[in-house]
Amino acid sequence: MCQGWKVWHIVMSVIFLLGGLWGLIRPVNTFFALASVLGLILILYGSFEVGRSVASRAVNPFWWIGLIVGLLVILLAFWVSGSDRVYALRQRSYLILFWVGFMALFRGIAQIMFAFGIRHAGREGDAA
Repeated sequence: MCQGWKVWHIVMSVIFLLGGLWGLIRPVNTFFALASVLGLILILYGSFEVGRSVASRAVNPFWWIGLIVGLLVILLAFWVSGSDRVYALRQRSYLILFWVGFMALFRGIAQIMFAFGIRHAGREGDAA
């Protein structure tokens, strides 16, 4: 059993080493590949945020904020994943970092509103 994991770790380390070397050899392609992966992660997160906000509609009066945040994250994901290579790398990377930071700020606001919604539901439960 332990031998199988050792082989798996060696195989994965070789794959990661080759991926790192490829990233050093082709940095432009690596940037666009990482932007595409970031887009995939943002699509998954935005979908989760939309689903969570719609599911909490009955107990959270601020559910629409989560819905808006989720839709904005999904739109950001499609923009980030669009590897049109029109922008210069420096400006595009700054813009991606700016928008991801902006969406992180929205996530924080949505989490605060979600916490107030849970607090509101707890108070209504105590009153009943």
